[in-house]
Amino acid sequence: MAKPRPTIQLGQFCAALRVRPRDARYILEQGYVPLGVDVAPNSGTYRQFDPRQAFWLAMVAKLKESGVAVPLGAKIADYCERSLRTVARNLGWDPRFGPDLARLETEHQYFAEIAERRFIRIGSDAAPGAAGQVRFFDWHRIGRGLKPVRDLRPCVVLRLDLAEIARQVEEAFSGQNGG
Repeated sequence: MAKPRPTIQLGQFCAALRVRPRDARYILEQGYVPLGVDVAPNSGTYRQFDPRQAFWLAMVAKLKESGVAVPLGAKIADYCERSLRTVARNLGWDPRFGPDLARLETEHQYFAEIAERRFIRIGSDAAPGAAGQVRFFDWHRIGRGLKPVRDLRPCVVLRLDLAEIARQVEEAFSGQNGG
């Protein structure tokens, strides 16, 4: 029999990640809910988040705190999940790291850079031969496919530390289980 995945309630999530509860509730009320979480739970039912769902919600909440609109934050979180799966597992750079599989431990750095609220790219030091240097992939238009944007020279860039978010989510789950 498969071991059930650990879960965390919204209040525990907010306290551990220092996210304002009102912001987290607002994200969920607007219909931006991690895959597998009930969009409209019954009254009196507490939503439970597994590590993957908490990671996604943490990205959206941290972006909201930085002034990014929730719909855009959700698109960014979706892009980050797909990109981390590609970089860490599909390319084999960090096969144990997989936030989409609730595997949040990594010794590497992972970043998402959002430029002028329209473009995004992923960077990591996990590439073979990177020697601790973060290498970034091409810029892409957020929500517009995978065609790279050439010669982009943005003036405003927001950086999301994906490895740190993963660590904070992992600590939230460790802390609630006495670990």
